[in-house]
Amino acid sequence: MTKTINAKNFIFTLAVVLVCVLGTASVVHSVNQSKSTAAASVKTAAAATRTETVNTSAAALIKTARSQLGNVGGEKFWSWYGYSYHVAWCACFVSWCADQNDLIESGTIPKFSYVPTGVNWFKSEGLWKDSSYTPEAGDIIFFDIDDSGKTRNSGSASHVGIVTACKNGYVYTIEGNRKNVCVERKYKLSSDKILGYGTPEY
Repeated sequence: MTKTINAKNFIFTLAVVLVCVLGTASVVHSVNQSKSTAAASVKTAAAATRTETVNTSAAALIKTARSQLGNVGGEKFWSWYGYSYHVAWCACFVSWCADQNDLIESGTIPKFSYVPTGVNWFKSEGLWKDSSYTPEAGDIIFFDIDDSGKTRNSGSASHVGIVTACKNGYVYTIEGNRKNVCVERKYKLSSDKILGYGTPEY
């Protein structure tokens, strides 16, 4: 009789131990799963922060450019660059906007007054995209608008602006020195006026 009771006690004790072990394993698994979820959340938050930083930098550049809409003559921009006389100022305008946001100092956008110099800089940095690229807000758009007919888009950059948006097959821009005025424009992405884009790493 005693042996039977001891056997029952043993089985009961074993069952209790198994329940405790399985319960502990379940808790450990839950804790590890929570840690993994938390780590994933941190990574997602970090990625979101990086994206927000890029968008904020581009938005700041665009805000600065937009504040200059309607400027006639561009003296603010070409005199800032160092000229004492009126020059073609589209590149000076882009450079001035970049400088107001510390993007020249950080090496994000070059300081240039001659449009092809800007193209060459982006190409040398591996940040150049041709006209088949779909631009993003904050990209620098380069044009070949001086040529016509068969020589259209021959590869000689003659004008530059800042991309503000791209949607519904159009790229939207702010440009200095469009007929000596700072203006907003839009172009079909397939426009033969577009030479390509500089894509700053904000």
